[in-house]
Amino acid sequence: MKTLFATLLAVGIALLGSHAKADDAAGVIRISVPDMVCEGCAFSVTKALKKLEGVTDAHVDPKTKVALVNPKPSAKISDEAIKKAVDDAGYEAKEIERVETTFAKAKADLEKSSS
Repeated sequence: MKTLFATLLAVGIALLGSHAKADDAAGVIRISVPDMVCEGCAFSVTKALKKLEGVTDAHVDPKTKVALVNPKPSAKISDEAIKKAVDDAGYEAKEIERVETTFAKAKADLEKSSS
């Protein structure tokens, strides 16, 4: 029983470690969406961004008017595709930049700046 537990624990740790490395490898796409004003706006933009091929997660903060996209490491998500997704949601993507950080850190920094 101890051996089974130790094996499961080792596998779990390995999986967690590989997830963090994948997050680090891709970086984050940061998008300025100045015409968002409420949580409903943020929900619409989040939903649109999550539909893009190659996106693993998205977080949108209407207070800072910033959207974050977490792409798969091998994904090639164009600025045009991002702009179209945001436009189709009824908003305008103004600035799009790729940031070398993890999604978790970018999200935490964004939440900290909006408090």
